[in-house]
Amino acid sequence: MNMRRPLTMLLLSCTLVLLPQIGAAASCPPYWNGNPHITLAAEYAGTGYYVDNTSVIYEFYSPSYYRLAATIFSHRITPSEFYFRPVTEYFDYYVDSHKIYKVNRNGSRRGPLLNGKSAGDSLDLAVAKSIWKAAYKQAW
Repeated sequence: MNMRRPLTMLLLSCTLVLLPQIGAAASCPPYWNGNPHITLAAEYAGTGYYVDNTSVIYEFYSPSYYRLAATIFSHRITPSEFYFRPVTEYFDYYVDSHKIYKVNRNGSRRGPLLNGKSAGDSLDLAVAKSIWKAAYKQAW
């Protein structure tokens, strides 16, 4: 009988800790405000990263090298804050080597982007793949 109470308390504590995380995991809908042209590319730390598929532009086109850009919206809602911030992101795609690089505002590049290398790489890779899919109607 004495072991039942500590186990019950442990179970209750775990439930209270995990419930907010479970609720946060499903917080970002697949489309921004139901608009099928603004799609969720990734979600990280309670923030959804959306690609405006109508904003995709071709900066450079020379098969097997492409530079694409698009407007990305980051959206976060918490009890204490709300933000919705658009930025333009640029990516270089090398089809022959199947590599993607992020192009920074100063023209420098970071990459190749690898899934799992870092949270930033995984997030940028998901966004880059979503832009590619919007531009060419096929998965990277």
